[in-house]
Amino acid sequence: MQTFQDSVTQKVYQFNDDVIVAEKSGSYSFKSPFGATLKVPATLQPYTIPAPTNAELLRAAQVTQIASLQTAYKAAVNAPVSYKNAAGVTSTYPAGDTMQINCKTALQNLEECLDAGSSAWTLGVWLDTNNVAQTTTYADLQGLAAAMSAVDTLDWTDLVTKIAEVQAATTVTEVEAITF
Repeated sequence: MQTFQDSVTQKVYQFNDDVIVAEKSGSYSFKSPFGATLKVPATLQPYTIPAPTNAELLRAAQVTQIASLQTAYKAAVNAPVSYKNAAGVTSTYPAGDTMQINCKTALQNLEECLDAGSSAWTLGVWLDTNNVAQTTTYADLQGLAAAMSAVDTLDWTDLVTKIAEVQAATTVTEVEAITF
């Protein structure tokens, strides 16, 4: 890559290595590999892009690590729960954030049925993560709710704490060491 800067506007231009650059009396001309003259400012001069500062490298690492933590948190709270119903069928069911955001109605139905008792459970099926209606008894609902409650997943405060640690870190090595 060939790098030049306009001495008037300070704008940086980069050309592929196959661009032909000729210098004559301090002025540069640029031609495509096929010989066509490129239309560029006459005030371009060779330029070396400065290396990023430690502060810039730290900030880039922090942005990357925070995105990584957010992705890991989302995966952890959206992990499905495996449950074997009374019919002996083991399926995975949406849980955590997925259940609360995307399946709020289903979660409310589950809670209402559990609160009202077995007579309220008339549907007899519950959708698994593949949208297959699995036969479920009231006892299955109780077991599924218990399985969802038993999942030891990350709490939102865990994410906030880790992000604060990343923001407080003073070196790239410290930043990269902060994980779940």
